[in-house]
Amino acid sequence: MGVYELAPLRQADVSEAAKLNGLDSEKFVEKIRSCDAESFAIKPITLKMLINIFKKEESFPASKLALYNKGCLSLAEESNDSRRDARRFGTLSSEQRLLVAARIAALSVFGGKNAIWTGPVNGGMSEEDLTLADIAGGYEQVDGTNVEINELALREILSDTGFFSSRGAHRAGWSHQTYAEYLAAYYLTHRKVGSEQSISLLCHPEDAEKKLIPQLTEVAAWLASMNGEIFSHIMSADPETLLKSDLTTIGNEVKKDLLRELLALYESGDAVDNDWGLRDHYGKLVHSGLAEQLRHFINDSSKNRVVRRVAIDIAEACNLTVLQPECR
Repeated sequence: MGVYELAPLRQADVSEAAKLNGLDSEKFVEKIRSCDAESFAIKPITLKMLINIFKKEESFPASKLALYNKGCLSLAEESNDSRRDARRFGTLSSEQRLLVAARIAALSVFGGKNAIWTGPVNGGMSEEDLTLADIAGGYEQVDGTNVEINELALREILSDTGFFSSRGAHRAGWSHQTYAEYLAAYYLTHRKVGSEQSISLLCHPEDAEKKLIPQLTEVAAWLASMNGEIFSHIMSADPETLLKSDLTTIGNEVKKDLLRELLALYESGDAVDNDWGLRDHYGKLVHSGLAEQLRHFINDSSKNRVVRRVAIDIAEACNLTVLQPECR
């Protein structure tokens, strides 16, 4: 008998599912894009969650953090239809599974490991694999209950949730990298790891400027959304990364400070504005006083071309029509 695994859903599949549920498929797909929720749309269980939310609200939570928490809790539920039908839900609750998955995420992300090896230790594993023994040991606490992290619990997470998919015999990997990045940040926050220690995990130890390790910028963005001290550190060290974080809960003054640091970065010549994906996040910078802050750069011909172009792009993304005459 063959072993089969469901491939990630395509955009056409997502649109069709939306239509079958009586939704405006174009609007639904566009909202998924604007909320960076593609990683949930590709899995049937979380696509169903997105559809149910959209049916009730015609939108998604304003906070990206809230959406990812809902999505990851859904992924932590039993993902095997036959076991669900037989009401075999394993030994752990969804919340407990979420935290165990978060421990695995932290170890794999900060340890630079790409997969989890579940077979014999000397049976073909690579240097980039975590073993169950690497992960097991001790307890994690969820709502006052200690959850023993043993092989049984780990195998339940690896086989019975939507977080992981097969990478061949005795090997599992993350179904989508964003799950690992969000959960790694969630784990540090849940365990109340201090800001200084968290920042040390995100930066190269020999870098005096404490610049972020490029492979960890997405984790840093999530941590910045969860921790104000880390947000402040990253704002001065790497403001571009903060644009990828959840800015829905920060006030006008903080957005003003973030924009100041971002424009200073381009003005100094330390950034070249070649990340086109970053421009998708410029609209998050809307705040009172934005027009005046940008006008200073747009009108000053002594500023370099890069910072002036960035200022114009931000004005366009934030729909500042008052600056249109000055952007010509």
